[in-house]
Amino acid sequence: MLTAGYASDPAVRRLVDERTIWIIFAVNPDGWAYDISGDGYHSWRKNRQPNGDYNPGTDLNRNYGYKWGCCQGDSSGEPYDWNYRGSAPFSAPETQAVADFVKSRVVNGVQQIKTHVTFHTHGELILYPLAYTMEYLPPDMNPDDYEVFRSMAQTMASMNGYTPGESSHYA
Repeated sequence: MLTAGYASDPAVRRLVDERTIWIIFAVNPDGWAYDISGDGYHSWRKNRQPNGDYNPGTDLNRNYGYKWGCCQGDSSGEPYDWNYRGSAPFSAPETQAVADFVKSRVVNGVQQIKTHVTFHTHGELILYPLAYTMEYLPPDMNPDDYEVFRSMAQTMASMNGYTPGESSHYA
C-alpha cells in the first residue's frame, strides 16, 4: 500500500513523507521456514532455538518483558509446551533484537517509535493490548488509549479482512 499508493494517493504520500516507517518483515524466520517446510503447514509458532532434550523453541509472542510470566497470561514455563515463554524475558535472540532496535530509537531521551503493529497472519488477527489479563480495562491502560487501539484494529481489519480483538482473547 505504501509503495503502490505513493504516487497516486495523497493520504499515502503524506503518511510516507511525514513519518519514519520501520518494517521488520519476519521476527521469527527460522520458525516460519520450519512451518512451511515439507508437505503442508506444521502449525509451528515457536522459534527453533534448542531447549535441551525438549522440542525446540520459544513462543516469541510470550517472550517479551512486559508482565512476563505473570497473571492470567496464557504462557507456559515448560519448554515442551507450544506456548513456552522462554527461560526469562527476552531470552530469545529475536525478541532481544526487537527490544534493542526499539531502545535504539530514543533520541534525546524521547522514544521516536509512536506505534507498533505486528501482523499475525496464521490466525488472520489484528491484536491490540493487553495480553496479560482478560480485564477489559486494566489499571495500566487508560480508556482513551484502549479506544485508539480498538479503533485502529477495526480500521485495519476493514482493509484486509482480518479479525480485530484484544490480545488476551486470542491466545
